[in-house]
Amino acid sequence: MRHKKVLAALALLCSPLAAHATSHTATLYTCGKFKVIAYKDIPAVTLNGTKMDDYQVKQTQQTPVIAFSEYAPAGGSRTNYELHILSEAAVPALAHQWVDADSRPKHKIQVEMCEPPTTTTAGDPGQSMLEILREEAAG
Repeated sequence: MRHKKVLAALALLCSPLAAHATSHTATLYTCGKFKVIAYKDIPAVTLNGTKMDDYQVKQTQQTPVIAFSEYAPAGGSRTNYELHILSEAAVPALAHQWVDADSRPKHKIQVEMCEPPTTTTAGDPGQSMLEILREEAAG
């Protein structure tokens, strides 16, 4: 009987570790104070450890661009980001702009130059702000 209690306690203690054991190959872009992780095997990106919304990869004439948004906790306003992945010889750049709920700019576009990207291993990205807000609204 005592062994069952010990095993149950161990299972409870280890379950958070198992939940975070999933790792994904990703690319890390360090752009000033921003750390962007772009996952290679799942359609997601994190900014400073938080999963972002509106993720998409676009191809412009010059370069691929990873676009994503960071929503305010109350919804509505957001910051739009575009990570321009320039050629191997050039430095990637992260452009960002705060906009209101109607997509009107609240500030000018700012650009952060990035260090050369590195390959990394990252855990699951977790929930984005919009996913959290939708979950709270549902119940």
